[in-house]
Amino acid sequence: MGSEKLDPQLVLKTTPPRMSDALVPRARLSLDRMGISHKPAICVQAPAGFGKTSLLIQWRRSAQARGAVVVWLTADEYDDALRVARAVGGVLASVKAQRGGDSAFLGGFRDQESGIEALTELLAQIADLPFDVVAIIDNVERSRGDRLYEALGYLIRNAPANFQLVVSSRSGTVLDIPDIADQNIVARISTSDLSFTYDETIAIIAKHFDDKISIEAAGKLHEQTEGWPLGLQLVIATLRKSHDVQAAIRGVSARAGDIQRYFVENLIDRLAPELSNFLTRISIFDVIHPALCAAVFSTYDVGDLLARLERDTPVFLHAEGSQWMRMHGLARDFLLTRFHSLPAEERRYISQQACNWLGEQELYEEAARHALLAGQDDVAYALAERTLYQVGYRGNISEVLKWIDRLPAAELRRRQSLWTAAAWSLALTNRRQEAERIIEYIVSERGGDVRQRFEAALISAVAANFDDQPERSMQSIDPWIVQTPPELDEKTERIFKNVLGSLSFQQYEIGKARHIWTQVAQSISSDAEDYSSGFAEFGVGLSYLWEGQVRMAEQYLRAALTRCEQDMGRRNPIPCMMATVLAATLWEMGGVQEPQAILSYRLDVIERAAVPEAVMLAYLALARLAVHAGQESRGLEYLDSMIVLGEARSMPRLQIAGLCEQVRLHAQACRPETVARLCRKLEAICQGPYVANRPAIESWVTLHKHRALAYQTLMLREWTQAVEHLTTAARCADLMGLGRDSVEIRLLRAVALRHSTNVDVSDLFRESLSLARASGMVRTLLETHPDALNGLREISQETDFRVSDLLQALSAPEHPLSGPSVPGHSIKGDAADRTAKRSGAFADALLTSKEREILGLLATNMSNKEIAFALDIGAGTVKWHVKNIFAKLDAGNRAHAVKRAHLLGIVDTTGK
Repeated sequence: MGSEKLDPQLVLKTTPPRMSDALVPRARLSLDRMGISHKPAICVQAPAGFGKTSLLIQWRRSAQARGAVVVWLTADEYDDALRVARAVGGVLASVKAQRGGDSAFLGGFRDQESGIEALTELLAQIADLPFDVVAIIDNVERSRGDRLYEALGYLIRNAPANFQLVVSSRSGTVLDIPDIADQNIVARISTSDLSFTYDETIAIIAKHFDDKISIEAAGKLHEQTEGWPLGLQLVIATLRKSHDVQAAIRGVSARAGDIQRYFVENLIDRLAPELSNFLTRISIFDVIHPALCAAVFSTYDVGDLLARLERDTPVFLHAEGSQWMRMHGLARDFLLTRFHSLPAEERRYISQQACNWLGEQELYEEAARHALLAGQDDVAYALAERTLYQVGYRGNISEVLKWIDRLPAAELRRRQSLWTAAAWSLALTNRRQEAERIIEYIVSERGGDVRQRFEAALISAVAANFDDQPERSMQSIDPWIVQTPPELDEKTERIFKNVLGSLSFQQYEIGKARHIWTQVAQSISSDAEDYSSGFAEFGVGLSYLWEGQVRMAEQYLRAALTRCEQDMGRRNPIPCMMATVLAATLWEMGGVQEPQAILSYRLDVIERAAVPEAVMLAYLALARLAVHAGQESRGLEYLDSMIVLGEARSMPRLQIAGLCEQVRLHAQACRPETVARLCRKLEAICQGPYVANRPAIESWVTLHKHRALAYQTLMLREWTQAVEHLTTAARCADLMGLGRDSVEIRLLRAVALRHSTNVDVSDLFRESLSLARASGMVRTLLETHPDALNGLREISQETDFRVSDLLQALSAPEHPLSGPSVPGHSIKGDAADRTAKRSGAFADALLTSKEREILGLLATNMSNKEIAFALDIGAGTVKWHVKNIFAKLDAGNRAHAVKRAHLLGIVDTTGK
């Protein structure tokens, strides 16, 4: 029977699709990573456009790399048990023939008339094979009736140990067979699993556009596409056709271009009229439920229409284990243009009916929105009164503010139940003056209620914190600390503890603050989306970073940020504040790509709704990342923006932090006139009205001012004055418990003392090194000053410290943004690939782009003067960079630096 050939139709059905060059392997969804490679069956179920087939192709190649024989079958309406048996058997017969074996058993399948008997014989034959067999069946939903499902169930029930079944379907109850539904037998991959993560979106955009699209812009595209693979594909197609990519990103919409054309062709033209009409009308719902649709569209067969739409369109997202669903943002954007073309009377009727049903379900927020659309403003405001406090407590501050901004002033003044929610939301978004006005309403109208007065004091204290006015915060809450506050409900008590934690933090009692915040974070909340718990977790992470315990901060916040993003969304203020601390931590530990990705498309939220510490951390991290990438002008622009923001809000600490970082950068580049101008501006702010007579920030201001002046005097080689400034700064850092700053100042003091006196400063270097290594600091040791790194290298003779330890930390792999290398490449090629990538990452992490550029010219034997001329920079700047290069590469001279660079793979040796 070896001469038997497979039916041509089955040949086509068993031919796998071609793998696109644009396909990015998804490491997160590899079978081994997910821990399901051993499962007898895997079911991938999601609407069209979620990359099911692409994932099956990835799994096919992975299984082939392990030595398994993979049979691909694209299902159609004619498939049953017999056709499956013949298709799988035919492929296996061909494989056996290619390997020199007997393929005669193919004839047995041709002779069988019973599908079950054919499957039985197939499984018996597979059991005797000396290799694993994986059967992948795509598009199972295309089959008619239950014939194919019965065949799949039989295969799983009777599968031998070397057989695995993988199926994909758009909808239906694939493999929901009672006796095999156990998760130990069938692994299930759903829509939420297939949606792109933030990191995957960035990796895919980078694959298509290299560095033409920033991580910030890629983050925005991820938010717009919501992780929908097809949506991202449509956006990429639109951007690739544009001559101005940045303008195209700003104009991404489902109302024009390729995205609109796709929805017209696939949602409108291909759907039956009753389906497209129904889809258009339900697009006005933020969330969709069969009962909601039935209540609004009583004349429609809602169950049938929804089932058909879920099966035939890719636009719905289901909540896990629930009938609730929603539309993808891009699809809804397109459909809403059609909805708004409906007669106004019909639109009002739909919203009025939706409002009635949603109100009955106590979904007041959604009901209020539909009341507005129906023109029933009074009903909308009454519903909003019942829900906005809870909405704000869950952290959805922007939604509360939309309502507050929508309400006429007289209406807000009249509706007392809105005051507390409005005041809280305004206080948490740097709109202090508006918050204070509403606080006055509360005190004047409800002053007889001690609980109302207490909450008004809490709001006032929090508003002052966000406005960087710790003195006013203390004044607001001090009386309630002295006297016992009223009996508090759960939510108010958690807020009160957060305020106490913030007060302790502002008084530099960092351990006490962390203890209070930990209590809030660990207490059980009745609401998963809890602003108070999230803020407390941010506070705990911030306290670790403040003390210089960067490793502890990273460990604590990585898990907390992931959890908060899942509960609240990536651009909620709480995850955004957490992101600033984690990004600063990862930068200090040597990261580049990950802190950049963590902060991307969050700065606007941080500016609007974060405490001053988070704002400063975000701007400083972004500036340092930009400078490290060779974009010094971009880094300085970030710092200028922070300075302007501080000036506009009368928040001097933002101005001081930005100016001090600019002083540091310009001092390292040996620009004395620029540094002098910035120091004069810094001095003026420190002596200005917004800083004078403010004891709560006095130590912080003194530390930053004297450290900046120290960088100036170190640049000018005025060693004695530098020691004086650093001694003052060190005293403040120790008082405030600032761990990283203390290490930086110790290193600078050691440098200044070594040059100004004959004192042995090895103890300062030794202590700085010990503190930094214990907590995980890397950047501070490497980048504070080149002379400091030389001093650390000298004491390495008596310790186990080596500069290479820091280099290894910097070159360690960061959080993966893309999948593994594609199986099938040669081992040698993969190794070379990894080496090249590691060397590039090594250079990027260790040296700035300017240092890499100068190192390349050093390798051509150019003098400092020639390098200065070639790069159009000053000779002093070149000398500073060369000194940094020597220190970072542990080199004694130019030739040694070039040799070390070759050895470390930083300089390409090809052709040399």
